[in-house]
Parts: sequence; C-alpha cells; structure tokens
Amino acid sequence: MRRNIKMMGIVMLAGAMLAGCDYKFPSYTPKEVVVVEKTPPQSANYLEDLVEDKHAARDANTAVDIAARLSEKYGQSVEKLNALHVKHQTLMEKDKASQVQISKLQGDLARAEKELTEANTVLVEMREELTQWKKDILGYRSEMRESQKVLIEGVTRLHVLMSGGVAPERSDPKTPLVVKTEEKTGANLK
Repeated sequence: MRRNIKMMGIVMLAGAMLAGCDYKFPSYTPKEVVVVEKTPPQSANYLEDLVEDKHAARDANTAVDIAARLSEKYGQSVEKLNALHVKHQTLMEKDKASQVQISKLQGDLARAEKELTEANTVLVEMREELTQWKKDILGYRSEMRESQKVLIEGVTRLHVLMSGGVAPERSDPKTPLVVKTEEKTGANLK
C-alpha cells in the first residue's frame, strides 16, 4: 500500500514537471550563484568544427571521413597518453630511488657528524693533555735548573774550602756566588 502511494506521488510529480509546472523544492538553497554564459547555438555540422582541416572540400567532410579523422586523433591521443603514463611511471621510480638514496645519505651524514664530534672531543682532550705536559716539562726544567745551581754552588763552596779559602754566605739566591780568596804570600807563611 505504501509503495503504491509513493509511486503515485512520483508519477504526479513527473507529470507536473512535464506539463510545465515550475515547482521549486524548498530544501534546495544554493550557497553560491554560478553564472553560466550563454553560448551561441551550435551549427548543424558541429563535427566539422572538431576537424582541423576546415578548408577541405565539402564532399571530403562526410560523417565517415570525420569519424575516421577523429578516430585517428583518438588513437594518437591514446598513444600520447600511454607515453606520458610510461614517462610518469619512470619518474615515479626515479623519485622512489632518489628518496631511498636520500634517506641512506642522511644516515651516512648523521653517522659522519657523530664521528666528527667524537674526533673533535678527542682532539680537544689531547690538546689539553699536551698543554699540561708542556707545563710539567717546563716546570721540571726550572726545578732541574734550580737544583743544578744549588749543586754548583755546593761544589764551588767545597772547592773553596778545600783550597783553603773562605766560603762566602749567600744572602740572595738570585745573585751569583762570588768567592773571595785570600792570597797566600810569603808574609803570611812566616
């Protein structure tokens, strides 16, 4: 029963539309108004406009000839489309290969940066150790010089004492040791 009522409503609506009724459905509200430009009415031989050779004789522009030329153009377009599809596929494959290569190179770059950072850290540590070693060596040299000076002064005193002279006292460690000896003359020996 319900089905029959729906069918009757659809038939009545279709009849009203065919009869010229301009009934507008209230649920449709256009949000955007689209302006459609009126095109001039097409000529009776609209297929002729599609064909490139418009200056050919009217006899050559029969429907069969036009269809043959359009079929030929369609074949050429299909070939171009297939060629472009193949080109697109090769470009997509190259793109994928490039993406793989880029990801590999990014990994290599990250690894190289890490190695360079580690090498830089090692070089900084070696430089600090070398600087400390230089300080130690220079400090050791100055200590050795001081000990050699003290040794030389000791040997000089010992030599002066053994030769019978008077060993002077050293008041300032930076001044050289000057030894004054008494001359032994005949007057002192008598």
